[in-house]
Amino acid sequence: IPKKIKHRVVFITEGMFKAQKIAETYGCIALTVQGITTWRGIKSTIEDLEKSEVVKEVFGNEFSVKHIWTAYDADMCFNPNVFEQARIMTNNLLENFPDKRFNYVYWDVEFGKGIDDAIKAGHKSEIKKYDKCEWDKSYLNVIEIALESEGIDSIDDMPKLVFKKYFDKHMDLESCRG
Repeated sequence: IPKKIKHRVVFITEGMFKAQKIAETYGCIALTVQGITTWRGIKSTIEDLEKSEVVKEVFGNEFSVKHIWTAYDADMCFNPNVFEQARIMTNNLLENFPDKRFNYVYWDVEFGKGIDDAIKAGHKSEIKKYDKCEWDKSYLNVIEIALESEGIDSIDDMPKLVFKKYFDKHMDLESCRG
């Protein structure tokens, strides 16, 4: 993560321990959702952060959120339901905060399921950020390829490890770099 934007990044992740590890490692604000579908209060939390005197004391009077990075678990690569919830949340936030830049943070699941696991295991350099809009397009394309190739109608009918095979082969991570 570039040093010049650390103080303007807000992470959204799954769980308190992950948020603590992110804040400790990157020196930024990390918000937590206690389940991928429980993000509805995030918008007001971000608005409150930008007004908070405590935040301004820590990060400076000029503090404003410029980047919102979603760091859901790495199993998002083979669990389209996790991706869909991240996409719904970030679409909602993008609609409410069109001036902010949105990224997903991703690492290979072999480095750890959660971002905290990857950091603790010494794989911080393997954690990369990806442009939300480009990631969404590529991921939806992978879903389409997988459904067509497997001859099924719903991604819910596809075993996760079968989908991961398509993700690994067809997800264009390079074009998604943020």
